[in-house]
Amino acid sequence: MELKTVPVYNTSLFVGGAYNDAKDRETGKALTEAKVYTYDTGIQYNDKKSFSALLKGHYIWWNAEEENNASYSDFIWDLNLKKKVFSDDRRTAEVFLAAHNIFNGSQYLYDTYKNPRRWIEGGLRIKF
Repeated sequence: MELKTVPVYNTSLFVGGAYNDAKDRETGKALTEAKVYTYDTGIQYNDKKSFSALLKGHYIWWNAEEENNASYSDFIWDLNLKKKVFSDDRRTAEVFLAAHNIFNGSQYLYDTYKNPRRWIEGGLRIKF
């Protein structure tokens, strides 16, 4: 389920969640290492002309085995920014910046496969 507000001054809020009741068909026991809950929340700005921004948090709760040493107590927050710098009938150019895991949260099922810490990417995107 997901809920999103209508834009007010080009800004919308949203929240969503999912529940997965995964069970073994023969035993009826809950499957381990399966996603049980996921949540998304955030705020989005879009002027529909040249600039958009998205701040989004994502959370997963797994049914993890103890020996996995899993960590899933944090939301992982990402920030995405786009600015159109050129546009004509056939081409568009925009600069973008994305900051991933901006609060250095931990969210992983196995301690041998930890999620990356904060990282940033940016560049120029050309559509033709």
